[in-house]
Amino acid sequence: MNPHSKIGIGNVTVSNRLIMAPVKTAYGTTTGDVTHRHLAYYRRRAEGGVGAIIIEPLYVDPAGKEHPRQLGISHYSHVEGLKKLTTEIHEGGAIAIAHLNHAGRAAKPKATGKPPEAPSDSVCPSTGATPVPMTAERIKQVVMEYAGAAGRAVEAGFDIIELQFGSGYLISQFMSDRINSRRDEYGGSRDNRMRFGSEVLEAVRDAVGVRVPVVARISATVTGDESGLDHGIYVAQWLEKMQVSALHVVSGSVCDSPAWFFQHMRLPGGKNLGWAARIKESVSIPVIVAGRMGDPSTIRSALRDGLVDAVALGRPLIADPSLPNKMRLGHDDDVARCGACMQGCLMKVKAGEGLTCIINPEAGREDELIQPAEHPGKVVVVGGGPAGMQAAVTAQSRGHRVSLFDEGELGGKFGVAVVPPGKEEMKKP
Repeated sequence: MNPHSKIGIGNVTVSNRLIMAPVKTAYGTTTGDVTHRHLAYYRRRAEGGVGAIIIEPLYVDPAGKEHPRQLGISHYSHVEGLKKLTTEIHEGGAIAIAHLNHAGRAAKPKATGKPPEAPSDSVCPSTGATPVPMTAERIKQVVMEYAGAAGRAVEAGFDIIELQFGSGYLISQFMSDRINSRRDEYGGSRDNRMRFGSEVLEAVRDAVGVRVPVVARISATVTGDESGLDHGIYVAQWLEKMQVSALHVVSGSVCDSPAWFFQHMRLPGGKNLGWAARIKESVSIPVIVAGRMGDPSTIRSALRDGLVDAVALGRPLIADPSLPNKMRLGHDDDVARCGACMQGCLMKVKAGEGLTCIINPEAGREDELIQPAEHPGKVVVVGGGPAGMQAAVTAQSRGHRVSLFDEGELGGKFGVAVVPPGKEEMKKP
């Protein structure tokens, strides 16, 4: 398969096999509304040549929020802003995919104003919060919240719905025999533990009809090794029987194995791809993989060898929104590689400042256009570290003639950033 060949997801045709994965931005308002920052950010990624964009997680219920500025789809007041967002994505040339989620025990009390809710009272290790077990009545209510959110997503112009069945969030919490200790119809046997996910799927289908494809995002394994892969394969096969249109494969749990969830630089690369390939062997529907897939040569070989059907890119498209177009033109050497450091795309989000990127200073500032200089002139930049080089690039983009001087090699102290163990990925080949 060629990265730039079309792929069908249900009855929707995506122009190429490069898809943007959902990444939290914290650009929203405290009421979950779209901002101009969102519009510019996603428009830039669409124009970079990606075939489809899965936007950041949309909370289906305020009790399932992960951070105070998360985008919402829990109320009709969210639809107008999301319509503007899908319009920008479509005009940029990409398919728009809504990622619906309830965080369950991973929800943050500072965002929701209440304790998290979950199948049982199993503590989320990464937050230390103890959830309140959901009543059967509350479970039914959340199922309907998913259905309402899906209907609003279609009204807002999304082409495909993605449901989060993995990553340690609410649906996967119900499926887990370790986390779910219920003794009613939603716990105990495997069939009972799958009931909540089944009801969500059925309710979403009733809300959107057969014309809107539904994709499921799953964790191949939660532990970061193959010990849980059998369960991942079982879930994949079960979802195929439930007639989802495609599977989006990741790994890890936001509560139990955050390193694998976030795919930090110190983890070995290629693991998600290998596990996704195992899942692809067990199903006949398209399989998408995400996680440390930003190397163009890796993308090409994964698709050429048929290991997966499409590749989802999150942080690599933050670092370089034009990655798909550069690959299409054969300009792989021009791709600005993500170093998986997570300094801007995770730490800034956690701090409530909104997503940024140490590789791409324009990330999150796409709406701040660089204006041509009224009187272009000559600019001399002394010092070729990251700041100096960016100053030179910005000055040149404004129309100035730029000279850059440094007594040593360009890059400054960034040259030693790759020295500590685990940071080798920050060095461009």
